[in-house]
Amino acid sequence: MKIGKAISYAALLIVVNSLIALPVWIPIGNSTLMNWQREHLEWNYIGAGFLYMVFLLYSAGSRQRIADYGVKLGSWRKEIRWFAIVTGFLLIMARIMDYAAAGKLVILVPALSTTIFQLIVISLGEELIYRGIIQTNYGLWPAVFAFAFTHGIGPVFSGMPFSLELFSFAAILGLLFGLIRNKTDSVLACALCHGLYNILNHIVVAG
Repeated sequence: MKIGKAISYAALLIVVNSLIALPVWIPIGNSTLMNWQREHLEWNYIGAGFLYMVFLLYSAGSRQRIADYGVKLGSWRKEIRWFAIVTGFLLIMARIMDYAAAGKLVILVPALSTTIFQLIVISLGEELIYRGIIQTNYGLWPAVFAFAFTHGIGPVFSGMPFSLELFSFAAILGLLFGLIRNKTDSVLACALCHGLYNILNHIVVAG
């Protein structure tokens, strides 16, 4: 990666992660906007909303069409069997890992706010940034690293250390979503797989 491109990549990474964490630094009374969201919305909807803002501003300022970032069906329908196998494998393996760790699985009914956020809002928002902008302009591996870094640094904004465990697991997921992007040429396919993975983590959980 050339120096100019590396600088723009690093700058994008800093901007995205700063905006996601911004509610942590905005005070509301004796608390913060992040804590207010957790109390009333359960999740960081505002931080996720910034992902859409970054995507829209970036795509508007570039010479590429939105479809060039994968916002299209692409060859998804042609590769639907491959997509179903890969997505099914991911979902099943995640549950096997949970069962191996806890010895049993429990079925829950997530709140509406959780369902909307995990199935649609954060999954599509992240895919627009990482598989849309970053993978399109910088390549698969920079997108994998960026996705993993965002998840690894997340706990830091809550006063905890950088999580190598989250970084590593997110890198595996990022690679899988990136391969889906390459195979289907569709960020929408990535977002569906990502969303199903997210919401299933709140429906079938370790007991």
